[in-house]
Amino acid sequence: CGHCKKLAPIWDDIALKLSHNEGLVIAKVDSTGNEAEGVEVKSYPTLYYYPSNKKNDPIPYEGARDAANLIDFLKKEATKPFTVTPTFTAAKNLNVFLSSQVVTVVFLGNSSSSNWNVFQQVEDAVPYLNFGILPDSSLVGLTQTNTIMLHQNLPSNGQSKKIVFDGTFTKSDVITFIEKNSTFRNDELDKRSMNAVDSLRNPILLLFLKDSSVSEQLAQRAVDLPESYFTVDRLTTIKVSSTESAASQTLMRTMGVEDKQLPALRLIEMGAKYGLDSVADAKQLDTFVADWKNGKLESNVKSAAVPAEPTDNDVVVVVGSTFKSIVIDTNKVVMFEVYAPWCGHCKALAPEYEKLAKYYAGSKDVLITKMDGTENEAIGIQAAGYPTIKIFGRDKTTGAQDFRGARNFDSMKDFIEETLKH
Repeated sequence: CGHCKKLAPIWDDIALKLSHNEGLVIAKVDSTGNEAEGVEVKSYPTLYYYPSNKKNDPIPYEGARDAANLIDFLKKEATKPFTVTPTFTAAKNLNVFLSSQVVTVVFLGNSSSSNWNVFQQVEDAVPYLNFGILPDSSLVGLTQTNTIMLHQNLPSNGQSKKIVFDGTFTKSDVITFIEKNSTFRNDELDKRSMNAVDSLRNPILLLFLKDSSVSEQLAQRAVDLPESYFTVDRLTTIKVSSTESAASQTLMRTMGVEDKQLPALRLIEMGAKYGLDSVADAKQLDTFVADWKNGKLESNVKSAAVPAEPTDNDVVVVVGSTFKSIVIDTNKVVMFEVYAPWCGHCKALAPEYEKLAKYYAGSKDVLITKMDGTENEAIGIQAAGYPTIKIFGRDKTTGAQDFRGARNFDSMKDFIEETLKH
């Protein structure tokens, strides 16, 4: 099941994030060879929550299949309170956590610390990394408090590194610090790197390799690229050495890569995707990355034709080829809806969304946009279902936030006005 494969890394990530909670279990069953009593399965994947006090009355989950909505559902339905971010008081458990991913972020303090609220905002804005809380920073040999530590497991030499944020603790500055120090060279495709692709912040060079001498040259050259690509341009390189795994197959389909095109390169950044197939040698990789840096590559995203009329009832119409120019390359706050023409929920939303667009028509600060997700792709945006509504602040480098409020004029307007304050 393709939908199951797409959900798999999200499901694994939720299981890891919630694993420290006793009494809360994230499980899965292959229903092609097993049967769960009392569960009706009409399609795949089917999700149920079993409350501890109502094991015979499971609650079906019918929302968007992304981590934020799934965790929100659990918070609402769980019979016992749970935490998403683990707090560590012992070195043993902390060390297991720090080794769980290439990069982890730890807050050195607790909920009474003055920077606690900003830390929570940062955690919400960076869903592709795991966060923890450490009240006693001496457990990692530090004296700093009320800030964050970024822990790196360096794949190149097997060593680890701790970096403490020492600037002004604002959401944008902390996110910039995390992004700057979360770039790696030749990170193998795994749960962490797949989440980084899904929650695109920094540009990512994907190397789709096969068992050949050319692939070995490409992998080595990706490590030896000029330092400025990593420190200034924040480029991350991820190699897909095996094309047999479910994650690899999903990524190949998403990026339009076939086995006969290997080895192949894809470079993605917010709103754009560039590709080179059947790479012959490492020099072609050098040229490809240099041309990207110098703006010489042409993005090849899936896109419908640019509409003759730029707006539809005051809503700005976006297609794949205009997503970057309209949504990303503006200093306005942008609300962005991904819809499907056949979607009943989208049709129900339309009058409220058009009312919102009319309210902000001509605004110097706000843009209301929409895109048909069946005919276009927006690189960096994951539409788990229709409609998907995102909002971008003025600073697009911090990515988009999910809008999960009521789909009416007042709720969406309040969300926009709150975003304008930051």
